[in-house]
Amino acid sequence: MNPREARISEDAVSAIDYMSRLIGAIEDGNWYYAADKLGQLNRTLTRLEVELDRKDLSAAGPPVAAYVAEHSQRCRLGRALYGQPTVTCTHDQPSVSETCGDCGCCTEGACGGPNPECPTNYLGDSTCPCTCD
Repeated sequence: MNPREARISEDAVSAIDYMSRLIGAIEDGNWYYAADKLGQLNRTLTRLEVELDRKDLSAAGPPVAAYVAEHSQRCRLGRALYGQPTVTCTHDQPSVSETCGDCGCCTEGACGGPNPECPTNYLGDSTCPCTCD
């Protein structure tokens, strides 16, 4: 992935994240937080627009689309667009593959909620028995 593709990818994922947070804030009636996320979304979309208008460096769609699909699944809208990431859990059964939301192993990363079987409750920690594919 070249630098332009990386910037487009990261801004697209950020836009999905901020829009997800904005929707949650609206549902909660938290107007201060909604305004904050709207400002962040606006700045991200402005950066993305500038990057998309550049002509000095090419950018291919497939690597950008793959990055966005993979990295936006942690966000509410990303999951709606691309589905749940998969997770493999080794704590209760020997390697059961299911969606991260159903797993409930970890509180961070792509997984859902705390599970007493997970020693760290943090996906990606070397002692956590869960890995997302």
